[in-house]
Amino acid sequence: MGKVYWILFRIIHFFCTMRGKISIFTQITKAMKQLFLIIFFSIAMLSSGKLYSQDTINMLDGHRIVADKIYTDSTNSMVEYDIQKKEKTKQKSIDRLEIYSISYHDKTQKIIYHKDTALGFPLSIQEMGNYVLGEREARKSYKAPLYTIGGLVLGGVAANYIQFWSLIVPVVYGTGSAIINPKVKTSKNISPELRSDKNFISGYKEVATKKKVKNALLGSAAGIAIIAIASQIINMPK
Repeated sequence: MGKVYWILFRIIHFFCTMRGKISIFTQITKAMKQLFLIIFFSIAMLSSGKLYSQDTINMLDGHRIVADKIYTDSTNSMVEYDIQKKEKTKQKSIDRLEIYSISYHDKTQKIIYHKDTALGFPLSIQEMGNYVLGEREARKSYKAPLYTIGGLVLGGVAANYIQFWSLIVPVVYGTGSAIINPKVKTSKNISPELRSDKNFISGYKEVATKKKVKNALLGSAAGIAIIAIASQIINMPK
């Protein structure tokens, strides 16, 4: 579309030059620029307005769900919310026991979580809030590429030498990776007080350990699969 407008400008400029009316071309150019700016800023304002009006469900596992509208009926054990998918509004629901809080677009927050040892929630609201922040930080900043690489190598070696029994390698390697205590590495925006909070650290390590195990399982399984496929190709009759 930009090329079409450029060609149009060139044609207008040509005829205006031929007739000695450069000023007309200048006026048209300025008008078109102003029109483009108006359209651009209108789209930007509409987009930012939509994002600004969305609310967020903060899950106990550190995930966040951005929704157009959230329905929190205190008599309902489920929280329902609307999301846009392919220009269509779909309504979904989630158990209240999986939610820590809801952050609204007007900067207010509604705490859904409450301490209940009978249901397995021994932490206070503040303690759980720090735990969730730790989980969220680990999802954002913790990486475990060495476990993937180690799994590829170990799985490949096992598939080459012990063949069938190599299938137990992902389980053994994944279990071993879970035992190793992950190091807490946070971004600069995390305060020293929060970084040293035991609940924040516990939430961080919970997610970090899951990431390690997942990478170890996927890496070792991929190593076994690669060697198995390569062996089949090499041993194919010519």
